[in-house]
Amino acid sequence: MSRPFFLVISACLLVLAACSREPEAQKLPPPDQIYTTSGVIDALPGPRAGQYLRIHHERIPEFVDSDGAIVGMREMVMDFEGVDPAVNLAQFQPGDKVEFTFEVRWNEGPLSYVTRITKLPPDITLDLSELRDPEDDAASPQPDAAPATTPRPAETGG
Repeated sequence: MSRPFFLVISACLLVLAACSREPEAQKLPPPDQIYTTSGVIDALPGPRAGQYLRIHHERIPEFVDSDGAIVGMREMVMDFEGVDPAVNLAQFQPGDKVEFTFEVRWNEGPLSYVTRITKLPPDITLDLSELRDPEDDAASPQPDAAPATTPRPAETGG
């Protein structure tokens, strides 16, 4: 067998092997923070850009801002820009109560990235106000309102 023929066959086999592999997980920089909290799924990601996993989550008192200060995060409806490929969202639907873990990256995207999500019993009580559509918030902005896609520190006060 000639050497060029052997090289061509070897190259073809390498290409086929690479094509048949499972897609590798997205290589992300280390997270700045990791949080686990509970909430209710408001929307599942859709096929179009900007259709993220949206969860109405409980307050996160230990939330750290981009400067490294513990500021807390109020309860909110939040869009999660990324979901780990190992997370199977097919078993979930809007209205499901869940516990989930997400990572925050302040300097390199995605800002919010869900790494784990599990369904909670439907009768469990979560510390959430009445669910609302974040689009309604945008239609009638309040002075202290933040967009649904941006983690916001908890309000301070006595």
